[in-house]
Amino acid sequence: MDFTMNGRVQARRGNRCAGDDRWVAIAVSSDEEWRALCRVMGNPPWTADERFSDQLNRWLNQDELDPLIEEWTRARDCYEVMHTLQAAGGAAGAVLDNRDFPLDPHVKARDFFWLATRAETGTRPCYGSWQKLSKTPPALRMAAPALGQHNEQILSELLGLSRQEIEALANENIIATAPLGINEGPPPAWVVVPPAVMLQIGLIAAYDENYKAILGLPKDEIMGTTTTKDLSPSEL
Repeated sequence: MDFTMNGRVQARRGNRCAGDDRWVAIAVSSDEEWRALCRVMGNPPWTADERFSDQLNRWLNQDELDPLIEEWTRARDCYEVMHTLQAAGGAAGAVLDNRDFPLDPHVKARDFFWLATRAETGTRPCYGSWQKLSKTPPALRMAAPALGQHNEQILSELLGLSRQEIEALANENIIATAPLGINEGPPPAWVVVPPAVMLQIGLIAAYDENYKAILGLPKDEIMGTTTTKDLSPSEL
């Protein structure tokens, strides 16, 4: 939104941690939390500097403060920093990437991801319900429908339209099962691009070869990105 409205590209926010592109977000909103942060860092001499003596000074000198804190975070795992600071009364959170998110203990404990199956794309993790109600627990009834998947059911069974009336709606492009721009000719075939190919053509930076076991997918499931576009040999 910021880029669309203002043309600004948002930079990463947080402190770099040990590992490749690993980050942690630390928030200090009081002098008490500042003292907690200083304690877990071992009270290095610079923490007593007048520039960081109170909230206003820390804010005014944040460009000098951030690199000093990062000297400590860079030597530690982002989860280690998060748990250490939280245990000391500070506010901190590991910055999760696409791999971390579905494997995060808190996310898993909340049953945030559900497995949904569609004929076109197979079984995929999808966002579940953030609401957890004891008397009416949420459940996955079906995967997201394909375009026009329930046209027949709704128009025929619920609205009582005849076969001829439904065909007339389709002929007039009022209903469809594919985007209108590709309606001519046979329906497009879905192509599942496996992760190895996605890596080769630069769609992803890395992936775990045992991702099926990690995500709890069936062993014969082919997971990747889907497209209706025929891939040329150069893209494969």
